[in-house]
Amino acid sequence: MKKGYFIGLLFCAVLLTGCSGISSTIADMQIKSAKKSMESENYDKAIKKLKRAVAIQKKNVDAYIMLADAYVKAGEQKEAEDTIDKLRDLDDVRLSGKQEEKVCLLDSKRIYSDMLNNFYKTGLIGDDDELYFYSDVNEIDSLDSDKVPDYYYFTLADITGDGQDEIIISKKDRDGSSEYIKPFKLIKGKAVRIGLFSAPVIFADNGNAVEYYNSSDNGDLNVLGLNYSIVRYMKLDKDSQSKEIE
Repeated sequence: MKKGYFIGLLFCAVLLTGCSGISSTIADMQIKSAKKSMESENYDKAIKKLKRAVAIQKKNVDAYIMLADAYVKAGEQKEAEDTIDKLRDLDDVRLSGKQEEKVCLLDSKRIYSDMLNNFYKTGLIGDDDELYFYSDVNEIDSLDSDKVPDYYYFTLADITGDGQDEIIISKKDRDGSSEYIKPFKLIKGKAVRIGLFSAPVIFADNGNAVEYYNSSDNGDLNVLGLNYSIVRYMKLDKDSQSKEIE
């Protein structure tokens, strides 16, 4: 009897292992097929296959990321955000650094929106506090307050040329006497200021920035490039500045 019981358990274990292997193979096939659909820009087809894959392998992080990517490229932002939320809610799942970067990039629209809404209400973005030095800071409830002596404008643009939008915040005196530009880069879900420019400033296709670009005297121009090791715009040497100006 005991021998028969042991054989039965062994048979069930083998059967379950086999089923698990078959499920994994099916999921891998769906993902591989979805990649081809993505390459041919058939996002609807890719979405169907990736939904099947995550239904089979409920903790396949890469499949979730691909599914969110397919939704974004199909213009279905809400579905992409829902997929990212499901991924983040998975138990006992830890994303690698590269996976976290991909997720933040895919979720950038929502992250940017949350950051700018918070900035409008509090003056805080990243490690910068725009309201800190105002004398009436305790009486200011938003950047739109009459007690704020400056105007603020926000926009999103890829100024560094890496394919990812940066948050561009423009601060202008109410009398129009001066204007400053602060670009922020999204790094691991956090806004990091990468420079501070005096307007007017123009950003070249190669990611370099030129301050006072409308000056008739080239000696007044400042040319800065993004130092990727510290993620900060730094002034270029004279030779590099001359080449950029030419």
